[in-house]
Amino acid sequence: MTTLNLESILRIVSVCTASLILIIGLFMLTGTMMPSAVPDRFRVLMGSLMIFYSGYRLWMLWLKRSKQQNNDDTEPT
Repeated sequence: MTTLNLESILRIVSVCTASLILIIGLFMLTGTMMPSAVPDRFRVLMGSLMIFYSGYRLWMLWLKRSKQQNNDDTEPT
């Protein structure tokens, strides 16, 4: 059984946050979360920005993890 340290907990929270932002962005793009009074251009802009931001968060998380793995592999034991 592995123990969860602070880094693992923060990684899980980051992935959950990015996933939630992605889902909200998709709902905004489809129009299911926005009332009909909201202009279509605003809805598309906000939905697209949320999707791109969630992709950015996931990409940065992946880069950080791969950088840490590379550092762990190159350190002498």
